[in-house]
Order: sequence, then C-alpha cells, then structure tokens
Amino acid sequence: MKGNRAKMLRNRVAQEAALLLYTSQEKEYKQAKKRAAETLGARVLPSNHEVAEELHEIAEEREGTHRRERLLRMRKEAEEIMKALKEFNPRLVGSVW
Repeated sequence: MKGNRAKMLRNRVAQEAALLLYTSQEKEYKQAKKRAAETLGARVLPSNHEVAEELHEIAEEREGTHRRERLLRMRKEAEEIMKALKEFNPRLVGSVW
C-alpha cells in the first residue's frame, strides 16, 4: 500500500511538473520537478522521461490534431533548412515530440 501511494505521488509530481513546463512557468525539467514537489509537499522526484510522457499527454489533450499538424510542419521546415545548410554539416539536437 505504501509503495502504491508513493507511486501515485510520484506520478502527481510528474503531472504538475509537466503542466509547469507546458504553461511556460518553468523552462527546465529539473526546476519544474523541484517546484512541483514543493507545491505538493513531496520528496520524490520523477524521471525526466516520466515528466515528458505527462507533457505529451497534456499537449495531446489540449491541442489534439493541431499539435500533430504543427509538428509535421516544423519537421518538414527543419528538413528543408538542414538541406540548405548541408555544406556546413548541421546537426539537429533536442526532442522531436
């Protein structure tokens, strides 16, 4: 029972951290997790992956198909820019959610 409660609290911290990131109240995962834990009176911090999964859920719920369309447009634009800069050997860095 105690383990289940800890898991639920960890998940709640991940959800709160994701919401802080989604609403741009925090920019970094580490700070979002710390702030979420403090707000909820928790000591446990979720992994970045757990927060990213919750962030994905929030974005899907709030943006739906518009989000997917926007991501596709951004990826196509990135591909075009990469091709234009080919001679400089560009590299993409970061998430591609």
